[in-house]
Amino acid sequence: MAPYILRVLDREGSCADPSVSETVLSDVQMLFEVICRNIVKGELRLRHDVPDGLMAGASIDGEGALAHDARRFLDETLDYLGGGDRGTWMSDTYPDVIGRKAVASAVLDLHRDLDGCVLVHGDEGSERGFSDIDIVWVTGMAHMVTRAYNGGLMGIVVKDPARRDHWSLYDGRVHVPLSFESGISRYDVEDFSAAGPLIAKGTVMRDEDGRIVELRAVENCYSFPGVLFLRGISDEGDVGLVYPLEAVPSHYARTGKWFLKCQGLGLEASADDWDDCVIEFHRRFVRLWRSHADGTAEDNARMHELLERMCPFDR
Repeated sequence: MAPYILRVLDREGSCADPSVSETVLSDVQMLFEVICRNIVKGELRLRHDVPDGLMAGASIDGEGALAHDARRFLDETLDYLGGGDRGTWMSDTYPDVIGRKAVASAVLDLHRDLDGCVLVHGDEGSERGFSDIDIVWVTGMAHMVTRAYNGGLMGIVVKDPARRDHWSLYDGRVHVPLSFESGISRYDVEDFSAAGPLIAKGTVMRDEDGRIVELRAVENCYSFPGVLFLRGISDEGDVGLVYPLEAVPSHYARTGKWFLKCQGLGLEASADDWDDCVIEFHRRFVRLWRSHADGTAEDNARMHELLERMCPFDR
């Protein structure tokens, strides 16, 4: 694998003053971490902030699938925001609105501290330069209003404990009040409530601090019998997958527990809320893969075959 290059050049093409370089490289590391958080939150389908433990290895010169993908996103983000296109690449790449704002803000900080210098970035042999952006456009992206936008949230539909005769979406940690469109009947809502884990689509409402406070005008709810993960990510490392890891989600109202299970691998995790459950599931998967790779896993031909198909190169 080619070394990853980061270099700051002045207007004459020479190495910039160390004080400028240090500040700019610190900004790049911050942008890299913001991008990593976006990847982790999206990949694990987390409802809340990414725990710091999952970011412990988020270094721009780090190894593993997460660092590799984040460097690629970093290069593509700087190319896009430093270019002339005005398409939907940012919203497609960073669908989480809050995460997209954080990326744009980090790029603004980087551009300000470059102060006319050029950041050379990319794999050795295919480096490119970043120096300028459309300040108005990127600032608008960084400061966009996020109090209300169309989106979907994952959880179970339950009676709202704070409002009589109302419903909320519950992930085991937070109740998000729901209001439904007029075409959704009481019987529809009761069906949603009996369906287990689902995704509710509507207008996401946030407060001034960015917290989700309501899901309005819910138009429908969709069950998801399986979750596909394209990476295994944990506080103990990460694994790149060429074949997705599939898990079946469930929630048991009697105990309040969330479950994720992959029958083919004999892998199961449970927790009191969705985020903790999916984090534990990934932790167990990464441990299982490592035990398979070092030969200490149990003798299970089907499990080993499936792991080899998922990640044959990540040794």
